[in-house]
Amino acid sequence: VVPVLSDALRQAASQVPGVRYLDQRRVSYGHEVCAEWTSSPYEYTNGDVIDLSEKTRNGCDHEIGIPGVCMNMVRQSYHLRVAGYAGEARCLAQFYQLPGQQEAFCTLNQQNTTSVEPLTPGQPFPDKPEDGAWYQLTNTANGQALDLSGGGTYGDSTNGRGAITYPATGGLNQSFVLEAKAGGSYELDFSGNRNMCLDANAASTAPGTRLQQWGCNGGGNQHWIFKPGANGTYKLADSQDPTKVATASGQLDAQGNPMVVLAADTDAAGQLWQITKLGIVYLHG
Repeated sequence: VVPVLSDALRQAASQVPGVRYLDQRRVSYGHEVCAEWTSSPYEYTNGDVIDLSEKTRNGCDHEIGIPGVCMNMVRQSYHLRVAGYAGEARCLAQFYQLPGQQEAFCTLNQQNTTSVEPLTPGQPFPDKPEDGAWYQLTNTANGQALDLSGGGTYGDSTNGRGAITYPATGGLNQSFVLEAKAGGSYELDFSGNRNMCLDANAASTAPGTRLQQWGCNGGGNQHWIFKPGANGTYKLADSQDPTKVATASGQLDAQGNPMVVLAADTDAAGQLWQITKLGIVYLHG
């Protein structure tokens, strides 16, 4: 809901002369309820609160699938805490000092510093690969997200799930944590189980090699180089042979979804990926 609302506000602001726009949806990156560094005062947002005394006072209205937890015990409170509002205030102050910047976004960087970054009207966020952040990768040829077929369950450790493109759902199997490796390469870890990596089958670099989910083992076939492409996109090159890149192919899996394979780098649209930063898993510095 928040991204859709923020996008609508950005579009509306662009149509009103004299109105500037500051996007604050990323102010809590690295300090969300489920991030690794969340102990107070570092947690910027509230999440669900389970009130155990409610069951004693009023009984259980409906169990929700967690043993001993009932619906009437859960209090949803998704909003910023004091630290989060302070982060927003720092961003607003910085944006005020940049009168020539028509659009910008506020975020926390990997050093845990609030910063304001420029936006180009009508263009997506200028995201770049960062160690410790997680991303959705969208293929420019079909507008679909890089997806691990049949995955999405937290903790999934199934070897061999094929990489495909699929309409964006927000599922875990469509988001990947980047871990920096040698030579400027990155592992792309399945966000639901960071022991599982995006892998080129059998360590092959031959054209047509299927990409898949596989247990992380440090192999070069699990290390990927983000090569800049056109219009802020990236190509995902195999570190063993950077002339081969992840490509949304014309081959379809059994469910009719485009398979992602290695192919010679030709700058084709099916080889270009728009990366969208979804958050910071761990911070540096």
